Amino acid sequence: MLPGAGVPSGVNRSGLRAHPTAGPLDLTFETLTLPSPAGQRVITYTAEPGSASERALRLLVRTGPGAHPLTPWSAQR
Repeated sequence: MLPGAGVPSGVNRSGLRAHPTAGPLDLTFETLTLPSPAGQRVITYTAEPGSASERALRLLVRTGPGAHPLTPWSAQR
């Protein structure tokens, strides 16, 4: 586990995410730690195919990178 990360590599979680534009998103995410001294991580978010959350994610992707950041999971507790 990365210091301060709170999520070990390869962990899958799911739950509602609050998004300022798209509203609540029911997502699953996986965190993978890269083998580098910098401790970089790749986090993937997915939604159930055909769900309202999938449609909202597709809409957000079309608006451009960084336009609508997700609130980190740890900040929503």
